[in-house]
Amino acid sequence: MKMLKKFTLKNYKNFKDEISIDFKNTAGYQFSTDCITDGTISKMLIYGRNASGKTNLGKALTDIYTTMFGGRRYVDTGIFLNADSADEAATFSYEFKFENNELVYRYARFSNQELRDEELLIDGKTIFSCDFENNKFDFKNLDYIKAETASIDRYLQSVDISDDEEFQEPRLPFLRWLISNVALSIDSILIKLANYAQRMLMITVGNGISRIPRRMNDSFYELLEDSNRLTDLEDFLNGMGIECRLILKKLPDGQKELYFGHKKLVPFYETASSGTLALVDLYRRLIPKS
Repeated sequence: MKMLKKFTLKNYKNFKDEISIDFKNTAGYQFSTDCITDGTISKMLIYGRNASGKTNLGKALTDIYTTMFGGRRYVDTGIFLNADSADEAATFSYEFKFENNELVYRYARFSNQELRDEELLIDGKTIFSCDFENNKFDFKNLDYIKAETASIDRYLQSVDISDDEEFQEPRLPFLRWLISNVALSIDSILIKLANYAQRMLMITVGNGISRIPRRMNDSFYELLEDSNRLTDLEDFLNGMGIECRLILKKLPDGQKELYFGHKKLVPFYETASSGTLALVDLYRRLIPKS
Protein backbone atom coordinates (compact mmCIF):
# COMPACT_ATOMS: atom_id res chain seq x y z
CA MET A 1 0.00 0.00 0.00
CA LYS A 2 1.51 3.31 -1.13
CA MET A 3 -0.20 6.61 -0.42
CA LEU A 4 0.16 10.25 0.50
CA LYS A 5 -1.47 10.54 3.92
CA LYS A 6 -1.21 14.24 4.65
CA PHE A 7 0.04 17.46 3.05
CA THR A 8 0.74 20.67 4.96
CA LEU A 9 1.61 24.07 3.51
CA LYS A 10 2.35 27.57 4.82
CA ASN A 11 3.29 30.98 3.37
CA TYR A 12 3.04 29.96 -0.29
CA LYS A 13 1.34 32.38 -2.70
CA ASN A 14 -2.14 33.15 -1.30
CA PHE A 15 -1.79 30.65 1.59
CA LYS A 16 -0.43 32.84 4.38
CA ASP A 17 -1.50 30.61 7.27
CA GLU A 18 -0.83 26.91 7.61
CA ILE A 19 -3.30 24.60 5.87
CA SER A 20 -3.43 20.81 5.75
CA ILE A 21 -5.12 18.16 3.66
CA ASP A 22 -5.47 15.01 5.75
CA PHE A 23 -6.33 12.17 3.39
CA LYS A 24 -6.81 9.79 6.33
CA ASN A 25 -9.56 11.93 7.85
CA THR A 26 -12.55 10.32 6.14
CA ALA A 27 -14.91 11.64 8.86
CA GLY A 28 -17.35 8.77 8.38
CA TYR A 29 -17.76 9.64 4.70
CA GLN A 30 -20.40 7.35 3.15
CA PHE A 31 -21.58 9.20 0.04
CA SER A 32 -19.46 7.15 -2.35
CA THR A 33 -17.26 4.35 -1.08
CA ASP A 34 -15.40 4.47 -4.41
CA CYS A 35 -13.70 7.62 -3.07
CA ILE A 36 -12.16 5.71 -0.14
CA THR A 37 -9.32 3.21 -0.56
CA ASP A 38 -7.87 1.38 2.46
CA GLY A 39 -9.30 4.01 4.79
CA THR A 40 -7.77 6.88 2.82
CA ILE A 41 -9.42 9.45 0.55
CA SER A 42 -8.27 8.49 -2.94
CA LYS A 43 -10.59 10.81 -4.92
CA MET A 44 -11.23 14.36 -3.77
CA LEU A 45 -12.99 17.36 -5.27
CA ILE A 46 -11.72 20.80 -4.23
CA TYR A 47 -13.96 23.68 -5.23
CA GLY A 48 -14.10 27.36 -4.42
CA ARG A 49 -14.63 30.85 -5.71
CA ASN A 50 -12.47 32.40 -8.38
CA ALA A 51 -9.00 33.42 -7.11
CA SER A 52 -9.38 31.39 -3.91
CA GLY A 53 -6.18 29.41 -4.61
CA LYS A 54 -7.27 26.13 -6.19
CA THR A 55 -4.54 26.15 -8.84
CA ASN A 56 -1.93 27.33 -6.33
CA LEU A 57 -2.82 24.43 -4.05
CA GLY A 58 -2.27 22.02 -6.93
CA LYS A 59 1.11 23.60 -7.67
CA ALA A 60 2.11 23.34 -4.01
CA LEU A 61 1.01 19.72 -3.77
CA THR A 62 3.23 18.75 -6.71
CA ASP A 63 6.19 20.91 -5.64
CA ILE A 64 7.87 17.79 -4.27
CA TYR A 65 8.55 16.71 -7.85
CA THR A 66 10.64 19.83 -8.48
CA THR A 67 12.54 19.35 -5.23
CA MET A 68 13.34 15.70 -5.89
CA PHE A 69 14.06 15.82 -9.61
CA GLY A 70 14.68 19.45 -10.60
CA GLY A 71 13.10 21.35 -13.49
CA ARG A 72 9.47 22.44 -13.56
CA ARG A 73 6.45 20.64 -14.91
CA TYR A 74 4.58 23.89 -15.45
CA VAL A 75 5.41 27.54 -15.97
CA ASP A 76 5.22 29.22 -12.56
CA THR A 77 5.76 32.95 -12.63
CA GLY A 78 5.17 35.80 -10.26
CA ILE A 79 5.31 35.93 -6.48
CA PHE A 80 6.32 32.74 -4.64
CA LEU A 81 5.83 33.77 -1.00
CA ASN A 82 2.65 35.22 0.44
CA ALA A 83 2.67 38.97 -0.12
CA ASP A 84 1.17 39.80 3.30
CA SER A 85 3.52 37.65 5.36
CA ALA A 86 6.79 38.65 7.00
CA ASP A 87 8.04 35.04 6.86
CA GLU A 88 10.99 34.59 4.51
CA ALA A 89 10.23 31.01 3.42
CA ALA A 90 7.34 28.77 2.43
CA THR A 91 7.10 25.41 4.19
CA PHE A 92 5.98 22.10 2.68
CA SER A 93 5.39 18.81 4.50
CA TYR A 94 4.43 15.46 2.93
CA GLU A 95 3.49 12.41 5.00
CA PHE A 96 3.50 9.07 3.15
CA LYS A 97 2.79 5.45 3.96
CA PHE A 98 4.66 2.72 2.08
CA GLU A 99 3.53 -0.74 3.21
CA ASN A 100 4.54 -0.80 6.90
CA ASN A 101 6.70 2.32 6.84
CA GLU A 102 5.80 5.93 7.56
CA LEU A 103 7.83 8.58 5.72
CA VAL A 104 7.78 12.34 6.26
CA TYR A 105 9.62 14.75 3.96
CA ARG A 106 9.65 18.39 4.98
CA TYR A 107 11.38 21.39 3.48
CA ALA A 108 11.23 25.17 3.32
CA ARG A 109 11.89 27.36 0.29
CA PHE A 110 12.93 30.99 -0.07
CA SER A 111 11.91 30.80 -3.73
CA ASN A 112 11.26 28.36 -6.57
CA GLN A 113 15.00 27.76 -6.78
CA GLU A 114 16.38 28.18 -3.28
CA LEU A 115 15.90 25.82 -0.32
CA ARG A 116 16.24 27.00 3.27
CA ASP A 117 16.21 23.52 4.83
CA GLU A 118 15.02 19.95 4.35
CA GLU A 119 14.44 16.95 6.60
CA LEU A 120 13.54 13.28 6.08
CA LEU A 121 11.97 11.09 8.77
CA ILE A 122 11.15 7.40 8.51
CA ASP A 123 9.14 5.64 11.21
CA GLY A 124 9.70 8.64 13.48
CA LYS A 125 13.50 8.59 13.09
CA THR A 126 15.30 11.57 11.56
CA ILE A 127 17.36 10.13 8.68
CA PHE A 128 18.95 13.45 7.75
CA SER A 129 18.42 17.17 8.20
CA CYS A 130 19.98 20.04 6.26
CA ASP A 131 19.90 23.66 7.40
CA PHE A 132 21.35 25.45 4.38
CA GLU A 133 20.80 28.91 5.86
CA ASN A 134 23.03 28.21 8.87
CA ASN A 135 25.23 25.60 7.18
CA LYS A 136 24.30 22.84 9.66
CA PHE A 137 23.87 19.22 8.56
CA ASP A 138 23.04 15.90 10.25
CA PHE A 139 23.42 12.62 8.34
CA LYS A 140 23.91 10.22 11.27
CA ASN A 141 21.04 7.82 10.48
CA LEU A 142 21.69 7.04 6.81
CA ASP A 143 22.37 3.43 7.81
CA TYR A 144 18.65 3.09 8.60
CA ILE A 145 17.95 3.23 4.84
CA LYS A 146 21.19 1.40 3.92
CA ALA A 147 22.74 4.54 2.46
CA GLU A 148 25.71 4.80 4.80
CA THR A 149 28.10 4.51 1.84
CA ALA A 150 27.04 7.96 0.61
CA SER A 151 30.01 10.29 0.12
CA ILE A 152 28.86 13.09 2.42
CA ASP A 153 32.03 15.12 1.87
CA ARG A 154 31.34 15.11 -1.85
CA TYR A 155 27.80 16.35 -1.28
CA LEU A 156 28.92 19.09 1.12
CA GLN A 157 31.41 20.31 -1.46
CA SER A 158 28.53 20.71 -3.92
CA VAL A 159 26.62 22.98 -1.51
CA ASP A 160 29.65 24.92 -0.26
CA ILE A 161 28.65 28.57 0.05
CA SER A 162 30.46 30.85 -2.36
CA ASP A 163 31.75 34.20 -1.16
CA ASP A 164 30.61 35.71 -4.44
CA GLU A 165 26.79 35.86 -4.32
CA GLU A 166 26.67 36.56 -8.05
CA PHE A 167 27.98 33.06 -8.79
CA GLN A 168 26.26 31.24 -5.93
CA GLU A 169 24.36 28.18 -7.12
CA PRO A 170 21.00 27.12 -5.64
CA ARG A 171 21.40 24.51 -2.90
CA LEU A 172 21.09 20.95 -4.17
CA PRO A 173 18.48 19.05 -2.12
CA PHE A 174 20.19 16.18 -0.33
CA LEU A 175 17.30 13.83 -1.08
CA ARG A 176 17.76 14.45 -4.82
CA TRP A 177 21.51 13.92 -4.53
CA LEU A 178 21.06 10.76 -2.44
CA ILE A 179 18.72 9.08 -4.92
CA SER A 180 21.00 9.97 -7.84
CA ASN A 181 24.35 9.04 -6.28
CA VAL A 182 23.79 6.02 -4.03
CA ALA A 183 23.15 2.46 -5.21
CA LEU A 184 19.85 1.84 -3.44
CA SER A 185 18.15 -1.54 -3.44
CA ILE A 186 15.08 -1.96 -5.62
CA ASP A 187 12.89 -2.25 -2.53
CA SER A 188 14.37 0.86 -0.87
CA ILE A 189 11.76 3.19 0.57
CA LEU A 190 13.49 6.07 -1.26
CA ILE A 191 12.95 4.31 -4.59
CA LYS A 192 9.28 3.88 -3.66
CA LEU A 193 9.08 7.58 -2.80
CA ALA A 194 10.76 8.56 -6.07
CA ASN A 195 8.39 6.40 -8.13
CA TYR A 196 5.38 7.85 -6.31
CA ALA A 197 6.51 11.48 -6.66
CA GLN A 198 7.13 11.03 -10.39
CA ARG A 199 3.45 10.24 -10.81
CA MET A 200 2.27 13.33 -8.92
CA LEU A 201 0.97 15.41 -11.84
CA MET A 202 -1.16 18.51 -12.13
CA ILE A 203 -3.10 18.78 -15.37
CA THR A 204 -4.44 22.27 -15.95
CA VAL A 205 -5.87 24.34 -18.74
CA GLY A 206 -3.37 26.77 -20.23
CA ASN A 207 -4.33 30.40 -20.20
CA GLY A 208 -3.19 32.79 -22.91
CA ILE A 209 -4.87 35.85 -21.46
CA SER A 210 -1.81 36.65 -19.33
CA ARG A 211 0.22 36.93 -22.54
CA ILE A 212 -1.78 39.83 -24.01
CA PRO A 213 0.51 41.81 -26.35
CA ARG A 214 2.28 44.68 -24.60
CA ARG A 215 0.69 47.29 -26.86
CA MET A 216 -2.80 46.17 -25.77
CA ASN A 217 -1.86 46.42 -22.12
CA ASP A 218 -0.31 49.85 -22.68
CA SER A 219 -3.58 51.06 -24.16
CA PHE A 220 -5.52 49.56 -21.26
CA TYR A 221 -3.16 51.14 -18.74
CA GLU A 222 -3.69 54.55 -20.33
CA LEU A 223 -7.39 54.22 -19.52
CA LEU A 224 -6.59 53.10 -15.97
CA GLU A 225 -4.50 56.22 -15.36
CA ASP A 226 -7.86 57.82 -14.67
CA SER A 227 -8.25 57.05 -10.96
CA ASN A 228 -12.02 56.74 -11.41
CA ARG A 229 -11.52 54.08 -14.07
CA LEU A 230 -9.06 52.15 -11.88
CA THR A 231 -11.55 52.30 -9.02
CA ASP A 232 -14.29 51.13 -11.38
CA LEU A 233 -12.22 48.08 -12.37
CA GLU A 234 -11.50 47.38 -8.71
CA ASP A 235 -15.22 47.65 -7.86
CA PHE A 236 -16.05 45.37 -10.80
CA LEU A 237 -13.72 42.65 -9.55
CA ASN A 238 -14.88 43.01 -5.96
CA GLY A 239 -18.47 42.75 -7.17
CA MET A 240 -17.53 39.47 -8.83
CA GLY A 241 -16.28 38.13 -5.50
CA ILE A 242 -12.58 38.87 -6.01
CA GLU A 243 -11.56 40.98 -3.04
CA CYS A 244 -8.62 43.09 -4.13
CA ARG A 245 -7.04 46.53 -4.20
CA LEU A 246 -5.42 47.64 -7.47
CA ILE A 247 -2.45 49.93 -7.96
CA LEU A 248 -1.16 51.26 -11.28
CA LYS A 249 2.50 52.19 -11.03
CA LYS A 250 4.88 53.89 -13.45
CA LEU A 251 8.20 52.02 -13.68
CA PRO A 252 11.65 53.66 -14.01
CA ASP A 253 11.72 52.86 -17.75
CA GLY A 254 8.48 54.81 -18.22
CA GLN A 255 6.25 51.77 -18.73
CA LYS A 256 3.25 51.17 -16.50
CA GLU A 257 2.38 48.03 -14.57
CA LEU A 258 -0.75 46.90 -12.70
CA TYR A 259 -0.38 45.42 -9.23
CA PHE A 260 -2.43 43.89 -6.46
CA GLY A 261 -2.00 46.13 -3.41
CA HIS A 262 -0.63 44.16 -0.43
CA LYS A 263 2.18 44.81 2.04
CA LYS A 264 4.31 43.95 -0.97
CA LEU A 265 3.15 44.85 -4.46
CA VAL A 266 2.17 41.77 -6.47
CA PRO A 267 2.31 41.90 -10.31
CA PHE A 268 -1.27 41.52 -11.50
CA TYR A 269 -0.90 39.73 -14.84
CA GLU A 270 1.71 37.30 -13.52
CA THR A 271 -0.25 36.15 -10.48
CA ALA A 272 -3.98 36.62 -11.12
CA SER A 273 -6.03 33.44 -11.52
CA SER A 274 -7.25 32.42 -14.96
CA GLY A 275 -10.81 33.39 -13.99
CA THR A 276 -9.70 36.83 -12.80
CA LEU A 277 -7.77 37.39 -16.02
CA ALA A 278 -10.84 36.40 -18.02
CA LEU A 279 -12.95 38.95 -16.12
CA VAL A 280 -10.40 41.71 -16.69
CA ASP A 281 -10.26 40.83 -20.38
CA LEU A 282 -14.06 41.08 -20.50
CA TYR A 283 -13.95 44.44 -18.71
CA ARG A 284 -11.27 45.70 -21.08
CA ARG A 285 -13.39 44.78 -24.11
CA LEU A 286 -16.61 46.32 -22.77
CA ILE A 287 -15.46 49.66 -21.39
CA PRO A 288 -15.78 52.69 -23.65
CA LYS A 289 -12.50 53.80 -25.22
CA SER A 290 -13.10 57.49 -24.59
